[in-house]
Amino acid sequence: MARNALAGIHQPGDGHSVAASLGLPGSGDDEEPPPGEELSQDRFHQWKSVYCSTTSYADASRAAEFFMQEAISDPASPILVAWRACMEDREGLACWATPSPSGSRDILLGVNWRKDGNSQPEVRHSFLSRNAVSNFKGAPARRLLPRGHKLDNGTLGIPLASLDGAGIVANLTVSQEEGEYSCNVFIPGERDFTLREPFVGH
Repeated sequence: MARNALAGIHQPGDGHSVAASLGLPGSGDDEEPPPGEELSQDRFHQWKSVYCSTTSYADASRAAEFFMQEAISDPASPILVAWRACMEDREGLACWATPSPSGSRDILLGVNWRKDGNSQPEVRHSFLSRNAVSNFKGAPARRLLPRGHKLDNGTLGIPLASLDGAGIVANLTVSQEEGEYSCNVFIPGERDFTLREPFVGH
């Protein structure tokens, strides 16, 4: 969507007015990138700062990951398979959220541990906002995992139930012989990130 919107800015017609209203490159530059130019990371961040209306860059990034999966929808898509493989290849602790393929507000939260060592990491602390419930056996209210739970190498899938459609915050801290590791997840709610008017007509 970002690529298409930015490409439209450089087409003849009223593209400049669209760019100006969004604060995107091309809104007043003397030189425009040539048509078909690859979407750079900086240009994408500029688009995302407009598309995802939030004061937190980290939350916007996590929301963009979640929306990406919703937009692609097919969990077997090569893009999503490659993205998950990248997450699973990170050393240490990594967390991410995957939307339900059925279209419900239920979510599968992935917790991945990847590190050499003789000892398993142990959950020291976890948090889950009050508008969600972890369906992991033994997890108390407002907790993602029970304290003391030990992680194996690989990915653990934790089903989460959303109670009201609002945004969900979850975090996890584990300790291993070498120290502590943490990860955070933000799952956007229906009203957290709205598509701003300039994109509706374009």
